[in-house]
Amino acid sequence: MSYIAERRVEEKERRRTEILDAANRLYAEKGWESVTVDQVARGARLSRALVYVYFKDKEELLFAVGERAMRLLRDRFIAASASKPLGMEKIEAIGVVVQAIEAGVRDGSIRSNIGDPMMLAVSMWAFTHGLIQLTMAKGSDLERFGIGIPALSDYGFGLLRLVAQAGQGFNSHG
Repeated sequence: MSYIAERRVEEKERRRTEILDAANRLYAEKGWESVTVDQVARGARLSRALVYVYFKDKEELLFAVGERAMRLLRDRFIAASASKPLGMEKIEAIGVVVQAIEAGVRDGSIRSNIGDPMMLAVSMWAFTHGLIQLTMAKGSDLERFGIGIPALSDYGFGLLRLVAQAGQGFNSHG
């Protein structure tokens, strides 16, 4: 790849990251329903039209924010458990995720009635692992049924967000 082409790829990724960072900040400040694409564009110091080059609509932007958060969560799970040989030790090692969940409950971004943070962390780990395994092992079968892997991932991670997100109707106690 030429220097110029490489620089264009880097610039495109930088702009995408700036858009997602701005969307994340606004989401944390205002809640997703109150955020507009114009606000995201201003937060990223880009034009609204340029935001639409990267994301077709606000919903696609929300999924990208969620996907990035789940990727970071997955990376934390992997890093926390990588050095532990036993399964139980791996579960205990994801305490960093438990701490993140507790922080989310305290700051209001995760519902206060979510239940035991360790249960949520392990459930999210299991769900994420299962979704990844399913798409890797059965992706072509799913495609034959009209279920695209990106769409399934977006849907699954959207469900996780709905379960954990503050202000939704799910109650972990029954």
